[in-house]
Amino acid sequence: MVLRLLRPRDAANALRCGRAMLADIEEWNAARRETGAEPIKVSIGLHYGSVVLGDIGSERRLEYAVLGDAVNVASRLEVLTRTLGVGMVTSDDLVTAIRHDADADSIELLSSLDSAGVQHLRGREEPITAWTC
Repeated sequence: MVLRLLRPRDAANALRCGRAMLADIEEWNAARRETGAEPIKVSIGLHYGSVVLGDIGSERRLEYAVLGDAVNVASRLEVLTRTLGVGMVTSDDLVTAIRHDADADSIELLSSLDSAGVQHLRGREEPITAWTC
């Protein structure tokens, strides 16, 4: 059984969430610096696509998991943040989904992204276009 739970603005909400997480960490790090504590480093990879999610396992060991190519790509994008020296990398698939929703609020959100060009990700034959924030 395939259950699709796509809603309008899912992609834009993911980008908003990532940006909010980075802003919150920066605010927290400012407070940490005042006390002499080391800053916390966070990196985020965002991709848009189909996933399988739910409880996997048996009664003895049950885990909630998210599986699929979209999860793998997001993970590779997160790793790419270190190479690019940014807090967040998003795929062009996410940007395209935001443009598809095409409300003014979502389109304005895209103005915060910079093109990172075509990127090769480990384990993928085809390169993808990436964006940074």
